[in-house]
Amino acid sequence: MTVPDTSPSPDDATIEPTGAGGTAVVTFARSLQALTVIRSLGRRGVRVIAGDEYELTPGGMSRYCSARFTYPDPVRDREGFLTALERALKEHAPDDGRLPVLMPVHRETFVIAEERARLEPLAAMALPDA
Repeated sequence: MTVPDTSPSPDDATIEPTGAGGTAVVTFARSLQALTVIRSLGRRGVRVIAGDEYELTPGGMSRYCSARFTYPDPVRDREGFLTALERALKEHAPDDGRLPVLMPVHRETFVIAEERARLEPLAAMALPDA
């Protein structure tokens, strides 16, 4: 597997994720889709937290990632996944009272959609109603 270059382009070298644009929690940080989301949000000043089953991921290593966390396989350990996600949402909640936006990227989307009521007090959802 080729790891994409996460170095900044000259156009965005001076932009740092400040959190002024809010906070987003992005799952499946090993994917190119998540890396694209993390870069796009970070370039706009959004503080991005990356989650995955693996500790080292392209999204987690991005300069636009402010923090990362791991979670168990959402299919094999649903409760463990949800508990880890809840912990991360609480730990990385913005200080200004706004909810972070939860942006699932892969198969964990189904678990999050089914458990929407459990997670909505902790995060705004970037997914349609189930």
